[in-house]
Amino acid sequence: MLSIIHKYRLGIILMFGIFCFACVARANEPSSKEQTALWNDLATRAYNLRQETRYKESLVVAQEMLELAKRIYSDSDPNLAFSYGSIAASYYWLGQYKDAEAAYERAANIYEIVYGVGHPRYADMLLGLAEVSRNLGADHKAEELLKKSTEIYRQAYGEKHSTVETSLSNLAYLYYSKGRYADQARTLEELLPLQKERFGENSNEVFRTLDSLATAEGLSGNKSKEEEYHRRLLDIIDQRPDMNPQWVALTLNNIADFYNKQGQTASAEAMIQRALHIGEPVMSKEELSHLRLTLAEIYCSAGRHIQAAPFLKDSTMLLEDSSSITTLANLENLPIYADCWEKLGESETAEKFRAKYKERKGQ
Repeated sequence: MLSIIHKYRLGIILMFGIFCFACVARANEPSSKEQTALWNDLATRAYNLRQETRYKESLVVAQEMLELAKRIYSDSDPNLAFSYGSIAASYYWLGQYKDAEAAYERAANIYEIVYGVGHPRYADMLLGLAEVSRNLGADHKAEELLKKSTEIYRQAYGEKHSTVETSLSNLAYLYYSKGRYADQARTLEELLPLQKERFGENSNEVFRTLDSLATAEGLSGNKSKEEEYHRRLLDIIDQRPDMNPQWVALTLNNIADFYNKQGQTASAEAMIQRALHIGEPVMSKEELSHLRLTLAEIYCSAGRHIQAAPFLKDSTMLLEDSSSITTLANLENLPIYADCWEKLGESETAEKFRAKYKERKGQ
C-alpha cells in the first residue's frame, strides 16, 4: 500500500507579510497621513482576508492597495514592493500563477534595489517565486530559488531561525512532489535538528518531520532507516498521550504496512488494530478506508481470507462514499483492492477495480 501522506505534510508553508511578517510594512511618510493610514488599512484587510481564505476579496483589496501605493510612493519604495508582494500572494492562492510570478518579480526587483540581494525581504520574494515556479512546472528554477532563499536567511538570521526551517520544508516538499525521495530525506535530516532545538525532542513539528523521513526513506528503499524512524515515532506516541489522534492513527497505519511488507504479520496486525482503535472516532471516511484496507491486506497476505472479507468490504464502501478516488493514495491503492478481491474469489469486483485504475491513470 502507498504510505498515507498526511494532510499536514502536504501543505506548503508559504511565508509573508505576504506570508509571514505581521502583515503591514511601516510607511515612509508619503504625501499625507490620511493616504498612509488608508494604505496601512488596505494592507491589513488584504492580509486578513487571505487568512480567512477569502482570496477573491483579498485580490480586490490588494489591487486597490497597489494602485494607491503607485500614487503615493516612489518606484523604489519598499512599501510599493510590499504592495506587489501582497497582490502576488492573492494571485497565488487563486491559482493565477503567471500573474503571481510577475508581481513577485516586481517586488523582488524593488527590494534588490533598496536592500540588496542579501536581505530577508528579498529572500521572501524568492520563496514566493519558488512556489509559483513549482506550480508552473519549472522545478529546477524552484529548487534554485529555495536554495538561495535558505542561504540568505541563514546569513541574515542564523541557522536556527524559523525562516530557515520554512525554506527547508518547502524544498523537501518540492523533492517529494517530484519523486526525489533521497533528496527529500537529506533535506529533512537538515531540518530535524533545528526543530528539535527549537520545539523539543517530542514536539509536533519533530513528529511530523520524522514521519515524513520514514516515508521518504521507505520510498528510497532504505528499509533500515525507515524502521529507525518508525521506532522513534512510536517512542513519541508513547510519551505523548496528548498527540493528535488522527496523526497517530495515520502513522500507526504506515508502520503496520511496513511490518506487513517485512513479513511480520503479528506486529502488523497489532499496529493496525491500535490505529483503528485510536482513529475511528476522529477520522474521515477516506482515512478509515485506508486503515481497513491495510488490515484486509494483512489478512490476505497471511491467507486469512475469511477475516479479510469484512474489512475489505467496509474499506470499499468507505472509499466509494468518500468521493476521493482520484487522490494519489486512493488511486495507487486500487490494484491492492483488486488483488484482495481476487484472493477472496470475487473476480468481477477485482476486475472493476483494475478497470477503474486504468481509467484513472489514463486521465
